[in-house]
Amino acid sequence: MGAETAAAAAQRLGAVGRIFSDDLTDLGHAAGRAGKQAGLGVARQLGVLRHMGRRGVRLSARYDVESGGRVIVVKLTPPGPWVLVEQGAGPHAINPRRRRKTATGRPSAVLGAGFGHPVGRGVVTGARARARGGIRTAFARARPAIVDAWHDAELARIRRIYG
Repeated sequence: MGAETAAAAAQRLGAVGRIFSDDLTDLGHAAGRAGKQAGLGVARQLGVLRHMGRRGVRLSARYDVESGGRVIVVKLTPPGPWVLVEQGAGPHAINPRRRRKTATGRPSAVLGAGFGHPVGRGVVTGARARARGGIRTAFARARPAIVDAWHDAELARIRRIYG
């Protein structure tokens, strides 16, 4: 009985060794999903950036698993708006998008920041948009979530071996 137990233990140890030397893609996907959810949580708090584009920009996150699960890349998308949320926006020119007339026959105009009315020519804003630290917050939340998810996935693999 002792020899069978030693053989079974050796087989289990070999299986555990293969866990850490084989493909780790499923562990990478579990950790990547956790990082993505952390980024999406921050994006939901920041909301839709209504001042960008025609319909606003919805911040999001995604992940890629590379090198057989050993490298996880969490990406905040689209990157430009995330940088604006992180750093704020300095003074910049706001120009009308087109010079056509509107449906009422008036020239197109832009609602300038600080003005109570639309203006027909470009406007230079002096205000600085408030920086909210979106990128730092997203990655600060993602790091522990990724580590915990990787650990939980490793434990699940080991439990499958030991029952």
